[in-house]
Amino acid sequence: MRGKKLSIKPLNVEEIEREEVQTVLNEYFQDPLLEEIERNTRGFLNVCWKVKLKKGNFFLRRYRVGIKKDRIVFEHSLIQHLNKKNFTKIPKLLQTLNNKTFVERFVGQRKLFYALFEYAEGEDRYVWDRPNCSDVELKNAAKTLAEYHAFIYEFKPKYKEGPLIDKLILQYRRKIMKLKPRRRSMFETLLFNHKDKILKEINLVYELLKKSSYNALPRIVIHGDFHLGNMKFINDEVTALFDFDWARIETRAYDVAMALLYNCSKWEERRNPIDLHKLTLFLDAYEEKLKNLKMSWWRLSGKECTLIPILIRAANLYLIDWACDDFYNKKVNDKEYYRYLKHNLNIIEWFNE
Repeated sequence: MRGKKLSIKPLNVEEIEREEVQTVLNEYFQDPLLEEIERNTRGFLNVCWKVKLKKGNFFLRRYRVGIKKDRIVFEHSLIQHLNKKNFTKIPKLLQTLNNKTFVERFVGQRKLFYALFEYAEGEDRYVWDRPNCSDVELKNAAKTLAEYHAFIYEFKPKYKEGPLIDKLILQYRRKIMKLKPRRRSMFETLLFNHKDKILKEINLVYELLKKSSYNALPRIVIHGDFHLGNMKFINDEVTALFDFDWARIETRAYDVAMALLYNCSKWEERRNPIDLHKLTLFLDAYEEKLKNLKMSWWRLSGKECTLIPILIRAANLYLIDWACDDFYNKKVNDKEYYRYLKHNLNIIEWFNE
């Protein structure tokens, strides 16, 4: 072999991912025959694939780097609770050959977690920042949130309860006050030109919630990220609801308010960034579904309804904090995050007019 060099062809990204997926699937099935994988590019936090095996289609999720095991246990216990309640819009978790709901493995120094779900049929029609759905689709989304709240009502997780939004926004204030410009960008220019306006909004919302006995409102494990991009549709019906990354113990009214902010926003309108017609449709459909489920006693109380506008403002501040965290800790598209922040600022101005 003297004088002859061995040629080793490096693996491309698709081959590396296929090998990764195959390794994880081996924990779930005896000799799984992987026919096809398709990377899902819609998520911000996790890496996901549609996996085609001889026995059917599945959905594999690799959780974000740095997630704690107890957080995954919490999410999975939530999903299993909903599965037991026959909430059919939540894709079921599969168990490994060792009867676990997730796989953990080390890649170099990184500990990675994976979970395999039944594949949910339906169409990914929308993304969170373009909720251009029909009125019928919006009403069905609202009914899905009502179903989720009805089925999750009795769930009592073994998970440490964090601060509610009335305390979280104080953390946002501290973080924003410490921020300093790092580079020339559209996002930072907009942020620092309106920094005082954001801080004023935080102070105002905090005081409004403080006076309202916010802690006395009913609490559940909220979805926390209830937008059309986290749903699938067949015709006008919602067939699947997923992504519990932001699920936590919080007031039910806040979950409704966040859903209204997401799904009733008019992103390209400066003067009217919330569609009041859609907001009314959503709330009416939510209440109607609870009545149909014979849970009229669980409809929004007068106190909750009064606080919805304030909680939409609080949810808007939550999204500003998320955008800042992403911008300063990840490689993101400056123009895209400028658009997010611009919409958040439009909402602040609209409420203060």
